[in-house]
Amino acid sequence: MNLFNNCTREYRSFIHDSRQPLQAMMLVTRILMNKKLDPELKSGIETLQQQVNYLKDLISEFEAVNARSEFDLYSIITTCLENVKALANQKRIVIDTTNLTPIPFTMIGNRTNIQRVIINLLSNAIKYNKPDGTISIVLSTLEDRVVIKFKDTGFGIPQEYHHKIFEIDFRIPEYIETGGTGLGLSICKQIIEQHNGQLTLEYSEYGVGSTFTVKLPIFS
Repeated sequence: MNLFNNCTREYRSFIHDSRQPLQAMMLVTRILMNKKLDPELKSGIETLQQQVNYLKDLISEFEAVNARSEFDLYSIITTCLENVKALANQKRIVIDTTNLTPIPFTMIGNRTNIQRVIINLLSNAIKYNKPDGTISIVLSTLEDRVVIKFKDTGFGIPQEYHHKIFEIDFRIPEYIETGGTGLGLSICKQIIEQHNGQLTLEYSEYGVGSTFTVKLPIFS
């Protein structure tokens, strides 16, 4: 589901307008919980309070997922690299950032989701890499696009699976023992497409490594 493109203005307005009655319900349930009530009635109010809180959390999550703002892509990438550093060190994997340089553009989109994509691609590059392997991160611009390349010296993807790699629930048979749900890459591709970008498998050779490329518009 493309949340950025398919959520109508009316639906967003409905989410916004739902907050006020929910807040009123939360206030009433809190007041009632402090009164001496029949145990059965009090139990019912507790259940109502739990459901109201659940709805409030759903609305907050929906708004967070759809939040768009300006962000520094270079800063997000460096933060993600810090987050995966310990995992890379466990396998003695070197992450080459020689070609990771700041870009003179501020991106527009959902910062949390973009970070989710970068973490996933970095984690895969580590998980499916060889001990003492390397990962190279390149950040550059091409015309009206920002390009991020994730190149690893990992196991690689057999040619016959290249066209399936972004399918939901698809897992490469040779790597099933390494775990995973088969959802990561499909979710990443969906997020990037929600930002009018592309996520592609640029290159992969079994036993040699892979290169995944993310392209995002400079002006969304």
